[in-house]
Amino acid sequence: MRLILLRQPVFKCLNKYVGNREFTLLDVGCGNRAPTRTKRLFPSVLYHGIDKCNYNNTAEDLALIDRLFELDLERDSLAPVPDAFYDAIVMNHVIEHLRNGGEVVAALTHKLKPDGILYIEFPSVRSLGFPSMRGTFNFCDDPTHVRVYAIHDLANVLLDNHCRVLRAGPCRDRIRALLFPVMLIRGLRRRNLALPFWYVTGFADHVVARRKQAVDDQSNGRRGERGSHNKGNQWRDVLVR
Repeated sequence: MRLILLRQPVFKCLNKYVGNREFTLLDVGCGNRAPTRTKRLFPSVLYHGIDKCNYNNTAEDLALIDRLFELDLERDSLAPVPDAFYDAIVMNHVIEHLRNGGEVVAALTHKLKPDGILYIEFPSVRSLGFPSMRGTFNFCDDPTHVRVYAIHDLANVLLDNHCRVLRAGPCRDRIRALLFPVMLIRGLRRRNLALPFWYVTGFADHVVARRKQAVDDQSNGRRGERGSHNKGNQWRDVLVR
């Protein structure tokens, strides 16, 4: 089970950038038993979560959340969440449920410590052309999906908020592809047929960014002077891997 969990892109990211040391984590959208799965892999984590309601968490899951912020991200301010506090923030299949996702991501960057990591995963534009399937394989299978986001849109938000984009691209996993028959049987048992296909087909995209250590005020001034020339195209040659 641990090996399968570590193959999930969000946990692979945490394992790569923070590892087994003690760290502070903000899980934006902490449902679907995320507290239990996260603490099983990272027992030393200080786990904070944001959600507007309890979504598929048991009492045991909720007991593992060290601090919970009950916020509606389309309505509420992130002011209650401490600034410059977190080593990592994950936003795993949440942004597609928000109409103001770019604004939320911009606000979350201020919650990171210098060198803190932000991981965002979301259905790709490609998913609009995928067939419908139980468990969501086409973007529109889930009626709570309200906005399609693209990598370059989110990368620009991160770049404008003093972050360096470390990697971005489709979420695929070779090991899961090799284990596809096993994962398919598991998906059938859980009545989620689509999930085994996600990391084989690249259903989702991801962006990983790091908060810069310091902000260069002079650089910000120069950017402000030429801002009017950049409004049409803010993309900054990010390497998509």
